[in-house]
Amino acid sequence: MATYNGDKYLQEQIDSLLSQTFTDWHLYIHDDGSNDNTFAIIKEYAEKYSKKVTILDYPSQHCAWRNFLSMLKEVESNYYMFCDQDDVWLPEKIETEYKAMKMLEDEKGKNKPIVIYSDLIVTDSQLNTLSPSLWKIAGIYPQLIHSFNDMAANTVISGCTTLFNTDAKSVSCHYTDNVTMHDAWLACCVMKHGGILHPTERPTMLYRQHGSNTLGAQDVRHPTFKQRIMRYLTSYDRNKRHYMMLRDLSYGSVFKYIWYRGINRIRIWGMVK
Repeated sequence: MATYNGDKYLQEQIDSLLSQTFTDWHLYIHDDGSNDNTFAIIKEYAEKYSKKVTILDYPSQHCAWRNFLSMLKEVESNYYMFCDQDDVWLPEKIETEYKAMKMLEDEKGKNKPIVIYSDLIVTDSQLNTLSPSLWKIAGIYPQLIHSFNDMAANTVISGCTTLFNTDAKSVSCHYTDNVTMHDAWLACCVMKHGGILHPTERPTMLYRQHGSNTLGAQDVRHPTFKQRIMRYLTSYDRNKRHYMMLRDLSYGSVFKYIWYRGINRIRIWGMVK
């Protein structure tokens, strides 16, 4: 778990971890220099649940994605999960994804990078449901991602839903300055090395929208005029940054990126129709 000024919702999130049906886990937390009560809260949990919660003590990373990826270098385990500070995990999240992981490892072999991930239930700050599916309102289609080439369609995983094995960690724990977000980097690295991105059928968590999210849920189905303008203004910069990250993984030319991004847009239009 990467934390930064998250005292408002942090306790509710950690409590949802402590309520998981699967109990064989350990929570590692690195705080990125909070100036509210965040560190006091995680210290209290670390003292109360010393066998389940550990605070990692090393310098601030100054951004969310570096905070998350830096922890991969500090922790050794067979499996890993990224955890945001302001959401709520449904009770069977870990159990559901762990069963899916074991099934895939039995089918595909254990020496293959594998990421299990899921859809999210979008809620307001009080956890009232706004949408039963982030994928539906954000236009995310995991079934279109089959290879590294398809990563031009941008990423399809939300890091806060993931469970991934040590092989996925080993190909993604070393990163460049062009990373856009930790989950995007994880997905691209896994596909670059012939791994598997496997979606589960149902959402595993409540994705809280509260106005301070690093990345939030955006409904792209019926954009307003203002949203259309803002989308065009930000599209170039977002695609440039995404391509630069892929280029660091030897994706290929910008023309290849544009080609595969176009192909995926056509596939999406076909599915929407």
